[in-house]
Amino acid sequence: MEYTSVFEELNVAKKIVYSKWLRKTIAAHKNEEQFPAEFMEIVELVGNDWSVSRTVPLANRDAFMQYLWEKRDDIVGGTYDWSRSTFVSARSDGVHIHAYSYESKICFLINPQAYKLIFDSRNREAMQKEKDAEHIPADCKIDEENWQNTVNVYYAQNHADVSDKTDDEVFFAIDFSMWFKKGLE
Repeated sequence: MEYTSVFEELNVAKKIVYSKWLRKTIAAHKNEEQFPAEFMEIVELVGNDWSVSRTVPLANRDAFMQYLWEKRDDIVGGTYDWSRSTFVSARSDGVHIHAYSYESKICFLINPQAYKLIFDSRNREAMQKEKDAEHIPADCKIDEENWQNTVNVYYAQNHADVSDKTDDEVFFAIDFSMWFKKGLE
């Protein structure tokens, strides 16, 4: 794979490392009901590195880790739908929030072939540009509830050659490319 920038190469390398460690931890602790410390460390690193840890207040961090840990088999299998997550945390001001972007990142890192693209504000805006450029049908919605279907349509129309690839690096690079498009503005 050829990279267009040092930033892209570093971004993809991080995803490879995070993915490897998440999968390794899940495999090593597959029969444990309580999440292991390594899992929490990696998920927190991702959250801090990609500025989503703020979506889960510190008081709810253990509950969030346990929730993700309980969903790990579904995430590994690509059947977990983070947009229907039942994990909700309350901020100090009483506002209830979902951690969709955080969950999406973890799902993507564990199984990039199933989740294909991270749900975050920059990717949403980049996908909207793809829709405006008619690379995605007008009837596709770019919100958390419809994200995975829209991503699957986008891949089918624009990346059909990689949709069935097993090389995670390809999906990591496409995610970076989409995210970086928004950063070029």
